[in-house]
Amino acid sequence: MTLLTTTPSLALELIGQFQAKEHVNLVAQVHGVIEDLRAESGDPVTRQAVLVRIHQQDFQLDLSKQQANLACAKAKPCWYDLR
Repeated sequence: MTLLTTTPSLALELIGQFQAKEHVNLVAQVHGVIEDLRAESGDPVTRQAVLVRIHQQDFQLDLSKQQANLACAKAKPCWYDLR
């Protein structure tokens, strides 16, 4: 038979505040209505985490519009005055 002895554990109660190591501003790359908010202010997040989902219909409409503008611009001849 083996007898194990341990020392009493020490517990501390501390009062204080935490502050983020870094503060960042978030900016969307596309316009649209937020469909799904996956994080709240103050939530811990990791790099590359999806924080917000934008309503896809709005994004697709904007993408289609920009693709049409690009196709139109490519179809028109460009004349430059090189004087």
